[in-house]
Amino acid sequence: MAEAGLGSEFPEPPGVARSAALMQHFAERLGAQGRQVVLITSGGTKVPLEARPVRFLDNFSSGRRGAASAESFLRAGYGVLFLYRARSAFPFAHHFPPQTWLSALRPAQGASEGPGGRLLLEAEAAALPGFADALRSYQEAAEAGTFLAVEFTTLNDYLHLLQAAAQALSPLGSSAMFYLAAAVSDFYVPASEMPEHKIQSSGGPLQEKVQLEDILHFLENEGIDSLATAEDQLCYVWRSLQQSEEKLRNVSRDLEELRVKHMEEMKEVENYVNHVRQLTEEREALTHDFEKESEQLQLEFEELQLQQEIELKEIEGMLYQEGLSEIAQSSPSEQIAYLLAERTTLLEKLELSDSKLNSYNSVGLSLQEVPLKDEFEQIQILEDELQKQQDSLQWPKETLSKIS
Repeated sequence: MAEAGLGSEFPEPPGVARSAALMQHFAERLGAQGRQVVLITSGGTKVPLEARPVRFLDNFSSGRRGAASAESFLRAGYGVLFLYRARSAFPFAHHFPPQTWLSALRPAQGASEGPGGRLLLEAEAAALPGFADALRSYQEAAEAGTFLAVEFTTLNDYLHLLQAAAQALSPLGSSAMFYLAAAVSDFYVPASEMPEHKIQSSGGPLQEKVQLEDILHFLENEGIDSLATAEDQLCYVWRSLQQSEEKLRNVSRDLEELRVKHMEEMKEVENYVNHVRQLTEEREALTHDFEKESEQLQLEFEELQLQQEIELKEIEGMLYQEGLSEIAQSSPSEQIAYLLAERTTLLEKLELSDSKLNSYNSVGLSLQEVPLKDEFEQIQILEDELQKQQDSLQWPKETLSKIS
């Protein structure tokens, strides 16, 4: 934008000439040192709506990106011309908002107060981590003259200061860099059209002008020539309105169908959740019954083991009484095998005795048979006891197999 055009739309605010002189001196001094210089703009702009402003349009921007970038350029050895919005983030200071250091800093003991006194402040290092390094970096840049901060508020201030900064850096050529990080408003009210006093809350020429410009801009984007007749423009707007209404009805219908479908799906999900909850309750009930049955079977098994131990002791006693101590400590199967062998031996003896009985009289025969029959009957009793024990062990084994 030419200087004449800028002055006609944006009158030069007070203080710009002084800031321009400072930037000119800054650029000349660093240029003479052969140092590279970067112009960084940061923060948002404010646009007044009246000549005697009451209302503004403001572009919000914290300015943190511009402040952090300025720190990086200073560490890299650049000279930094920092054009920033008043009260936005400032290099090295934006890490420590006032509420932080106000609660951390304390006057040092013995510090003088009053005219001519020296105020000493102290703080815990943990309360302001990095504060000393940031303060040292800023003061080193200020003492070396490699940092100059110039503030703006309105869009008018920004444009005039940016123009002055560009003119100051122009002689540096390729040693100058522009890093424009400010959030600049793309709307403004020319000075020739700006009302003198406060505009009304609604209506008024300004609002009508803005609305008309928005409509013309929309029509241009839709391919309608701005020089088309009002009738053609109205016809297009009417068709667009009808199409928009039809789209709105279709979208509303689709939304209603989606809502109904969503309700049905939610109902199915609810039924499924209830079914899963019911299955979970049934599983918990079955688990509880199974645990009770398992405990009952365990008790029965323990009772059978106890009964078996008692019977084994009885059989062991009987074996000792009958003089069969050599097999008393054997397993039941070995004991049964031994008794079967003894039985076979006794049967053979009985058969042999029967063959001899024919040569003896009936009295002598009776005397010999009695001891053999008594011994045979005793072995038969032991076999029956061992068989019962084997049968009693079979049922707990089958029960434990089912449980496992």
